Amino acid sequence: AGFFAMQQRDDFKEQHVHKEAGLAATIVLSCLPVEGAPLTPTPAGGTVVLRVRRFAGDAPDPSIHESRPEGVTPLSRFAVEGVIVGDARTWDEVRFDHVADGADTEALLDLTGAEEGFAMVVAPTVAYDRLAESVLTAAEAPKREA
Repeated sequence: AGFFAMQQRDDFKEQHVHKEAGLAATIVLSCLPVEGAPLTPTPAGGTVVLRVRRFAGDAPDPSIHESRPEGVTPLSRFAVEGVIVGDARTWDEVRFDHVADGADTEALLDLTGAEEGFAMVVAPTVAYDRLAESVLTAAEAPKREA
């Protein structure tokens, strides 16, 4: 709760001015891994598709039965807990998928079934594997007293 309260403070917002980075906008989301979803290290080569989506109201999550094109490996799926930095929009899901060299990314860039969303094709990085490792080992970390 304190983390989300911090995002409302003017001094916090001033530290995250996206224009310094040369970006039109910045969105920072607080996410938790979806139970049972894959959390896989990035295979060599290829690209990674990052998808952020919001689904319509009480509509069933279309991503559960989503087909996976050949050459695509799901890396991780996160439920969005809240927006730390961003505009007034809310989001439901963040996914990372690896696309092998030569595989078609079009199906992953199609946001059909989502009320709103965006997708980006990015180069795989060691930072993602560190993120995956930190999520995998978080449950093993000693619990802190409140």
